[in-house]
Amino acid sequence: MARGVKVQYDEAARSCTIDVWVQLRFGVSIPEVGYQIQEHVKSSVESMTGLRVNAVHVHVVGVAFQTELERAQDADQIGAALPREERSTGGIG
Repeated sequence: MARGVKVQYDEAARSCTIDVWVQLRFGVSIPEVGYQIQEHVKSSVESMTGLRVNAVHVHVVGVAFQTELERAQDADQIGAALPREERSTGGIG
C-alpha cells in the first residue's frame, strides 16, 4: 500500500471499513497498540465525517528497531525526567 490506508465505503449504509498498514517499534505491545489504533481511527472518522465505521483492520507489516542515536536520545530523556537523587553518578556506592 502506497499510503498505508484503504477505505471501503458503502454509500447506501453510509458506513465504511478501514484497513491500516503500520510498522511498530520493537518492544511495544502489538495487541495494545493495535487496539488503540482501532479506537482512535474509528472515533476520529466517525466524529469528522458522520459515517459509521464497521471495522478498522490493523495490519502490522514490520517492526522497527531503534538506531543508536534514538537510544541515546531516549536515555537522555529518561535521565532528565529522574529526580536528581535517582540519577546515576557513574561510580560505585
